[in-house]
Amino acid sequence: RAGRVAEGICYRLWPSAMHLEPRDAPEILRSPLEELILQAALLGVEAPADFLSRAMQPPPQASVAQALANLLDLQAMEPALRGGACPRPDAVVLTPLGYHLGSLPLDPRLGKMLLLGCLCGCLPPLLTVAAALSTSRPAFFTPKQRQD
Repeated sequence: RAGRVAEGICYRLWPSAMHLEPRDAPEILRSPLEELILQAALLGVEAPADFLSRAMQPPPQASVAQALANLLDLQAMEPALRGGACPRPDAVVLTPLGYHLGSLPLDPRLGKMLLLGCLCGCLPPLLTVAAALSTSRPAFFTPKQRQD
């Protein structure tokens, strides 16, 4: 972080014309947290909110809560209940679906779509849909004169 947000010497491995802006937000603040939470759960983290709060620049608690709610809705995670009582109020565990989604390098929603497509025997068309949805660039462009 030296040279960006704190005093120190910064050694760059790229031309100085391509320097990073000091206002660039860390990736943990810019990207969806569902994949990160699934990967952390694969490593044994039971309380993702507590785990993410220890980052250098932690994401907002609302973003973490929304990501956990999304994963609970996808049935990728469930509250951790051991012996009828939850060890921590925010503890969650992976479901079998969550285990498989955590090992896929894509958005959990698309991963669930692909896994269910594989089970239902309709994977080829869903691969096309997943590829189209996973890119940030639009597949079709409208000329500026015809956008109205």
